[in-house]
Amino acid sequence: MEDKNLVLNTYVFEELMKQGQFQIEWLEKIKDLGIQTVEIRREYLRDRKELAELKGKATELDMTLYYAVPDVLFPGVLMSKETLRQYFEEYSSLGAKQFKNVAGYDEDINDVDIEILKSLMTEYGILHLTLENDQEDYSTSEKIKGILDKLKDAGINAGMTFDTGNFLATGQSPLESAKALKDDVTFIHMKNIKADTKEMTLIDEEDISMLELLAVFSEEVNRAIEYPCGGNPFETEKGEIEKLKKK
Repeated sequence: MEDKNLVLNTYVFEELMKQGQFQIEWLEKIKDLGIQTVEIRREYLRDRKELAELKGKATELDMTLYYAVPDVLFPGVLMSKETLRQYFEEYSSLGAKQFKNVAGYDEDINDVDIEILKSLMTEYGILHLTLENDQEDYSTSEKIKGILDKLKDAGINAGMTFDTGNFLATGQSPLESAKALKDDVTFIHMKNIKADTKEMTLIDEEDISMLELLAVFSEEVNRAIEYPCGGNPFETEKGEIEKLKKK
């Protein structure tokens, strides 16, 4: 049975990317897995023209695209307006339904930054902004919540992309962080890791009890499989999807 809240992030296909394949080549096979939504990674694009090609292919397949940009929204103050505008233009060209940045620091966010962000979101029709925790010391649950509270207080529809592995990588409990942030989380990046080496593994391996963690959140929260799955990722994904059906 299709899981409408299950998303696939193209990080899954890292090995295929290294072999010279591109994201557009994977959409049809992803749909064959029963997944309707794909999170496109900006760093995997071969050029800007691929955005429109991906949009066309997704329309043909009746699939939804999200856009993941691995850049920090608040490296101190807001990232440059020109850079943010470029990312939003790419989002528009892709026809994406969700935009993700890394959150960053909350200490220097000011009213001018917030108004610039709000204005650009309105200009490009971005109805919801989701911010991810990173593997840096600014990504504690308290600091992420501080950023989200500031944006929400200003009338920005913002939520969190909860990366399970990144919390463990920064020495925090993913489960306790989930409990603290569950009301702010609108998207989940699922990956398990080894606490000592930070190596990514499959859903039911190593140091995160993934099914216990997912149970903290509403089943309506979209969640993405987001970890490299080797040289035969489509076969690996079939097994991972079956594991998730047991929750």
